[in-house]
Amino acid sequence: MINAKAISIISERYQGKTRIQMLGLRGSAEVVGASLITLAVGQLLPFGWTATFLAYSAGFLVLTLYLLFVPYGKEKKEVKKKSEGSKSFNSGNERLDFYPSY
Repeated sequence: MINAKAISIISERYQGKTRIQMLGLRGSAEVVGASLITLAVGQLLPFGWTATFLAYSAGFLVLTLYLLFVPYGKEKKEVKKKSEGSKSFNSGNERLDFYPSY
């Protein structure tokens, strides 16, 4: 569930080449994080098998860093000219573009 939210946050905040780079960095961080959690579990194993679940407390560190450094609030996006491959419709004065999500 957290992975899906990370992808949606990146897709919401970045466009184009920057979005692709951020999705690549997210994927790399996921693999490195899984390796570090496995290492932490191995180090906690001498304290008993129940202590290994403390490795999941690393998620609280990530949550704290996210809350401290990621700005909250939605900024108004500039309306761009209609590009090829997008579908749009007008509802009053608003313009909504629908792009395929991957």
